[in-house]
Amino acid sequence: MRPGRFLRETIPLAGAAFRSLRGATTPWDRWLIGVSAIGIVLLGYQQRLTATPGGEVVVLRDNRAVRVLPLDREAWVEVEGKLGRVKVETRRGGARLLEYRSPRLIGTRTGWITRTGQVAACVPCGIMLVLRGSPAVSGEGISPPGERFDALAE
Repeated sequence: MRPGRFLRETIPLAGAAFRSLRGATTPWDRWLIGVSAIGIVLLGYQQRLTATPGGEVVVLRDNRAVRVLPLDREAWVEVEGKLGRVKVETRRGGARLLEYRSPRLIGTRTGWITRTGQVAACVPCGIMLVLRGSPAVSGEGISPPGERFDALAE
């Protein structure tokens, strides 16, 4: 049974959409759409599978490391920000920022960050969380020596 016939017989709306798509495109267009869709799906899986879980979270205040917390245990600390105290929580391999007096709560709305390289920041408070790999992984750090983050933490 051909796929077009199956769609036309079982789902009338999908069958009509399939017929109109088939009439508006050439076989090469449909081939290109299919290959592109498969490529996008494979790229998404590759990104998901190669991203490494974070090993520790670095808490930065005004672009200076204040605390380093491992992600393998539950903990929370409060860091004094420009607008008051900000709570940093670690649990189940992730970390999140809980701010109390920030106008838009963007750092809190970021939610849990769990992959190496992810960042959560409260710009008005001057607090930023950066996940990095476990300390045993060489070559990973907050930033190269002498290089600073841009205006995000300034």
